[in-house]
Amino acid sequence: MAIKSKNFNLIDSHCHLDFEQLSNDLDQVLERANNQGISEIITICTTLTNIDKIEKITNKYKYIWHTAGIHPHEASRDPFATNDQKLLSVCSNKKCVGIGEAGLDYYYDFSTKRDQLKCFEMQINASQSVDKPIVIHSRDADKDMEDIIVSNYKLSKFRGVLHCFTGSKELARAALDIGFYISFSGILTFKNSTLLQEIASYIPSDRFLIETDSPYLSPVPFRGKTNEPKNTFYIAEFISKLRGVSFETIAQQSRGNTLKLFNNLSANL
Repeated sequence: MAIKSKNFNLIDSHCHLDFEQLSNDLDQVLERANNQGISEIITICTTLTNIDKIEKITNKYKYIWHTAGIHPHEASRDPFATNDQKLLSVCSNKKCVGIGEAGLDYYYDFSTKRDQLKCFEMQINASQSVDKPIVIHSRDADKDMEDIIVSNYKLSKFRGVLHCFTGSKELARAALDIGFYISFSGILTFKNSTLLQEIASYIPSDRFLIETDSPYLSPVPFRGKTNEPKNTFYIAEFISKLRGVSFETIAQQSRGNTLKLFNNLSANL
């Protein structure tokens, strides 16, 4: 499917096309994204046990890329959670542009804190080793997250993004200070997201990304419905109003930032 020409192009920097809510109707999902000006998509891995399904998607569609990694929810369940050789092997795929989704989630207890920390550290080391950015999930773990990314960065520099950001100003500043990016999802459009909107209003223009995290977290006006990559448009529109700049400017900035972070993607356009 060819990407239609528009006066803007957006990248959905984080979604889950292998999840059945999207994969069961993938061609139609992608057509709707195409019609809404979404030119590239990064589909994010949550467990290495299903990396084959993700690779089939990115091999089929030339404008879709993927990451390889283990979500903190899977840190106690994925048989490859501490297997760095497996991770390094699959992330060598030419369509793999990053590591993750890795990180910490203390809101749920699907995996023990100990297992999450071990799995996260392994993926940071992989990111440092292969020089691919790490996509980080952080929920209710701001202090540990700040300590881990800053201390590891001091040992050996690496690149990354805090995806679907809902953390504190302190965590945002710590991430920005080491050159990380902050990614905003549909949560930004929610009425009670005033602190997040404040953070999004002052993030430097060269350090933010846009994502849907679909099939979850549909932005206003689609809350309660299955989220799709097409809704990247509505998040970008909200950010343009929030920051008081044109939609085209936000599209250009977010696209440029995404291509800079995921430079393997940029090299293959």
